[in-house]
Amino acid sequence: MKRLCFISISICLVFIDLMAQGGVDFNELDLLAVRDAAFFSPSILVQRGIKEEQAFRLAQYEELEYWRHQVAVTFELKSATLKKTKQEMIEYVKADIIARISKDIKIFEDKIEKSRNDKENTTSEFRHNHAINLLLSVKKLIRNKIQWMLLGEPVDGMPVDKNLPRIIAGYSNDIKGQQEDLELKLANILLITCLTNKNTINELDDRYKEKLRKSAFMQLIPLPKRQERAMWEEFELFFESKDKLLQRGFLLPHGGYALRNDEIVHLDERENLAQDCSYWISSLLGLKRRAFTETFYKFHLDYFQKDKDEKKVLPEYAFLTEKVTPIKVTEIKDVKPGYLVCFFREQTEQNPKPSGHIALVVSTDSLEKSVIFLERTRNLPTEEGFGYKKRLFSQLASNSEQKILFFLPKEDYIDTRKVKPL
Repeated sequence: MKRLCFISISICLVFIDLMAQGGVDFNELDLLAVRDAAFFSPSILVQRGIKEEQAFRLAQYEELEYWRHQVAVTFELKSATLKKTKQEMIEYVKADIIARISKDIKIFEDKIEKSRNDKENTTSEFRHNHAINLLLSVKKLIRNKIQWMLLGEPVDGMPVDKNLPRIIAGYSNDIKGQQEDLELKLANILLITCLTNKNTINELDDRYKEKLRKSAFMQLIPLPKRQERAMWEEFELFFESKDKLLQRGFLLPHGGYALRNDEIVHLDERENLAQDCSYWISSLLGLKRRAFTETFYKFHLDYFQKDKDEKKVLPEYAFLTEKVTPIKVTEIKDVKPGYLVCFFREQTEQNPKPSGHIALVVSTDSLEKSVIFLERTRNLPTEEGFGYKKRLFSQLASNSEQKILFFLPKEDYIDTRKVKPL
């Protein structure tokens, strides 16, 4: 049995898809390491991060269960109304919803192609193919598993056990990524739309619309500014909220990650909202204002310039000096609980836009030389949301393409003997 070294929690956050590649498979010992960190890590940041993930996971599970139950009840009622056998109804609904999703994909592909280069009037969230990737995955799920979904039965291990730490990516068949939870939720929402003979989720009964509007796990992607409502009325994910300001867009489930926080409309100000990587780390640290990954990167460079000391740090990084200190790490034994890790790629000909990622340390394995991270990330169709990911320590070294920098949080550490189980 491999030996687990002392727990350190690493929370990595990915902006766009940087560092999405290169993860290695989790095993049962890794899951135990994450659980141990929840009880024994001396880092307050680690404790706080794990509690956030746990609360997020349980709330997400409850919402998945709600939609699963609604689909089963609605299917039963419609079968009785149409006087069809369950098998006849399954085939009937399957044909209808597959046709609907195919139409949605075609509509979105047409709209996104026209808007791809219109950066002035569209958001990056709209221009990226996240909605299409999710719809394609849902279409495959429904084609293969619709009978279980309509009968309200568990779908081949979905959703993942609510008591297990959520793994961001499923690299092997026996480890499910959070992406599958999103596919299952969206599939059930679209099945309700289909079973109730509605063209879009915007036409659903008020009780369903209220559930969607108040959900902390749904995000509204605004329509392009120059595109009218009528152009999207046949898109099944079209939704408009009339609570405060009229907001129109398409509604998607999220796993805890927002591509850009300033481009997302949260219909309800609650916990568990989608956040991008640096936004979440800034919140975790309690920074006075949001720090982007580029801010962390430049702060680290400035801090280690020759003849510089902390008192001479440039004013624009002063708010970071209150919370973190740049450090240099060359061996895995030097990685400690609560360390932040920043991954950054500068703008080059091969990398048109600077991109980055920020992180905290959950557990390390000195024999395997690996590190487990808790992160908010997205790289559809394999990765989505808020959860854990493991990388080899050899992948945490700077190279010609990207810089990887470490930070020591200025936090109070706790006496683990007094920690009560969550």
